[in-house]
Amino acid sequence: MMTRATIQNKQPELFSYTSDELGEGAIWHAGRQSLFWLDIPKHRLYEKRFDSAGVKPDAAWDLPEMASALAVDEGGNDQLWMITDRSFGCFSLTSGAYQPAIQLGLPANLRANDGSVAPDGTFWFGTMEREPTGLHGSVYRITRQGKLSLQLSGIGIPNTFCWSGAQPTLYLSDSYRQKILAYECENGHIDQSSASLFRDLTGSSVTPDGGAIDENGNLWNCLWDGHCVAGYTAGGDLIENIALPTPRPTSCCFGGPDLAHLFITSAEGGRKQHAGEQLLPGAVFRVELPFAGCKIRSFSMAGN
Repeated sequence: MMTRATIQNKQPELFSYTSDELGEGAIWHAGRQSLFWLDIPKHRLYEKRFDSAGVKPDAAWDLPEMASALAVDEGGNDQLWMITDRSFGCFSLTSGAYQPAIQLGLPANLRANDGSVAPDGTFWFGTMEREPTGLHGSVYRITRQGKLSLQLSGIGIPNTFCWSGAQPTLYLSDSYRQKILAYECENGHIDQSSASLFRDLTGSSVTPDGGAIDENGNLWNCLWDGHCVAGYTAGGDLIENIALPTPRPTSCCFGGPDLAHLFITSAEGGRKQHAGEQLLPGAVFRVELPFAGCKIRSFSMAGN
């Protein structure tokens, strides 16, 4: 049984420092033993190997569209799937070329946000307003045959997109409302009647953002303006907060040779540093934990 004592004194270390305006989309690539992540507003993709020295990324690419979430390609190590503000497609890590597979056709005031690969191999993502004013976002599903379908509407800023269990359960945050919800999924679709409130942070100073599931079925969730990643049991009880030297952690994933390191991105933009603060906003951190995470699922599409 995991207790607070099992992760006490686990100090995050600086993994990479790129001063990301909005670092997001952290994903572990086992085949390359690398972490990939995005700086959304700067249209940048980064890669840093697990064992590379220093705090600079090993590679960086300028993207033609504003990507917000990534997926490892099932077919090999030289490309990634990404959702952008305009499309879903494949990015070549060799040539740096991006090939859209599906045009989203979103209104100009909307963009894609977080996303992940579901247990059935489909890719799920959310949309949000570029300047959020209400519950105008949605959740979509993309099959391996390239079919795009609406799963949920009436959400503000969809985040987290973590899957747990055989059912499975989808943990979906609405950062606009400061809530984490849990949904049961059947035959690849959300059962909206199953929605339950997993964690309510309404009225607090923190906002749930990206997350990851460990081998015990616990959810680790980045708390924007919370200086930490919070760990919750499947029942929604707090296990522990992993304190960070950055106010706005944004996304996290398990990685490393044994999937026992939690990688955490953060945001530099939108917050002024106060005198005396020793912070690293916009950095990527790594913390070794006494348990492993779940393997990140890959994606493929017929004809690609």
